[in-house]
Amino acid sequence: MKTLEKILIVDDEPLVLAAYERALRNKFALEKATDGNAGLQTIAEKGPFAVVVSDLRMPGMDGIRFLAQVRQVAPDSVRAMLTGYAELQTAIDAVNEGSVFRFLTKPCPADALALVLTACVEQYHLVTAEKELLERTLSGSVRVLTDMLSLVNPLAFSRSQRIREYVLHLISKLKLAEPWQYELAALLSQLGCVTLPTEMLESIYSGKQLSPEENKKFTNHPQISANLLKNIPRLEAVAEMIAAQASSGHENGGLAGSEHDVVQTGACILRLAGDLDDLVRDGLPVRAALSELRNRVRGYDPAWLTALEDLIVESEPPTTHAIHISVLTPGMALAEDIRTDNGLLLVTEGQAISYALLERLRNFAHRGAIREQVLIKIPQPAIHESSEPTSSDAQAATETSAVK
Repeated sequence: MKTLEKILIVDDEPLVLAAYERALRNKFALEKATDGNAGLQTIAEKGPFAVVVSDLRMPGMDGIRFLAQVRQVAPDSVRAMLTGYAELQTAIDAVNEGSVFRFLTKPCPADALALVLTACVEQYHLVTAEKELLERTLSGSVRVLTDMLSLVNPLAFSRSQRIREYVLHLISKLKLAEPWQYELAALLSQLGCVTLPTEMLESIYSGKQLSPEENKKFTNHPQISANLLKNIPRLEAVAEMIAAQASSGHENGGLAGSEHDVVQTGACILRLAGDLDDLVRDGLPVRAALSELRNRVRGYDPAWLTALEDLIVESEPPTTHAIHISVLTPGMALAEDIRTDNGLLLVTEGQAISYALLERLRNFAHRGAIREQVLIKIPQPAIHESSEPTSSDAQAATETSAVK
């Protein structure tokens, strides 16, 4: 049986709603609401809807304001307006403020409304199909870029993964809109390091001094990342975040809704995550690292640092298991660095195996350049500073024991 598309109709006249329901119930899955607030509640509880239709003249919240809010909370839903007042300015306001796809006058015969709803549903399918295609294309592009970073510079890749964990925790606490932008910025923040030799990064991460020329090359990697990304559709803001990360403190950022503030907030988050990673990598516990960041002259909003306090502080030491490279599978995490016989770093401890990395390791093993037995991690349940063991923790421990 064909699934009926979900339609929401909002009108303050119950008789009109009842008439539409009788005429359309076999063609669409209809939901009704008698005012804007009830319509928004219905979207929150029963959405998403392919189409939202609203009367213009309603007490309290009129149709223009209602559809403008629908545009914010359910941007994929196609919006249509019904009104008995067909003045030009009303139509212009409805289209501009609510991005209305169709504008109909009352009384609207049921068959005419059905045709319009069908056109709206087709538009909904076009919009969602294009969005899915863009997201899948974007996701695939990012996966290729991060896989290449893991192959060319595993140290930079590992740092990007740690930064991503800090960023995910922070944006969840701050409840930022469109968190995917910040996550992608974290994943791609070290992309410019593909131009740097691994030995240079090893020197940096071990605290050794760089020459002025080397330091200039390293400090330029955010701009290189941005230049690589800025021509990818929908990654323009992400590229700007990455370019600005080295120079952004919270005093330059903000949590408002403008594009500029989004970029500055993202840049500040990246800088905070990078500073935190530097201190944790040097051996400081997370809380001590956050205290250090609070005391810096060019610091961060204390609320941001507080939001990171319940970050995972440490985990039980993972159990390890030696396996042959031939039975490695994507997703497994390594418990050791893997280097070639001449010292070239291929993988860092903790790095998850990707398909491309797996093929590379097998090629090196086939040539006898690395040993064929590697250690993988079998993780233990993570410990949070202020949490008690839960039933899900117990289940995870049971599953881990089964793996061992």
